[in-house]
Amino acid sequence: MRAQVDRVVEQEKGENDMKPFYILFRHNKPGEDIRFSIWKEYDDTKIWDSPILEVVEYYNTRKEAQSALNNLQPHTPR
Repeated sequence: MRAQVDRVVEQEKGENDMKPFYILFRHNKPGEDIRFSIWKEYDDTKIWDSPILEVVEYYNTRKEAQSALNNLQPHTPR
């Protein structure tokens, strides 16, 4: 019963009350170099995968997502 009450309370919260999370995407456009992006999101019911947009992972903070992105991208000397 408590879990149902908690779920109803969560559903009644607006977007501003929800905690954001971050999605690391890999863009797979034919003929282009692979690139990555990080998106901030609130709605965890959306399905994001598509042929040209692949979800790499979900993160609680942007810092975590950025760290993972830095590990994925090749380092080029300056």
